[in-house]
Amino acid sequence: MLGKAYCEILGTVTKDPESKTTSGGNSLCTFSVAVNERRGENETVSYFDIEAWNKVGEIVQNNCKKGDNLSLRCKMKQDRFEQEVGGETVKRSKIRLSLMDINFCGGGKKQD
Repeated sequence: MLGKAYCEILGTVTKDPESKTTSGGNSLCTFSVAVNERRGENETVSYFDIEAWNKVGEIVQNNCKKGDNLSLRCKMKQDRFEQEVGGETVKRSKIRLSLMDINFCGGGKKQD
């Protein structure tokens, strides 16, 4: 069976998005969001790096700024690679989050 991995994130943009054009001519916008969770007296913060490609990336670049509250739907992809650590080869992996859908929730920091 083929599967798909998606996630939904409600969070706050931690810094203004950055854009670049790849050697293949695609535009890529990257940004991070913080998610604050509270359980009783304890609060934890998780940070997620998001990539947005082409038209979705242009929307992010033109409309998002630090402090904005967003609802995101992302596709998850696991990258696997090997890294030299202390003379040994260690297998590593990283989850990439690629933005599929974005909703602006309001309540972000006001600009003067």
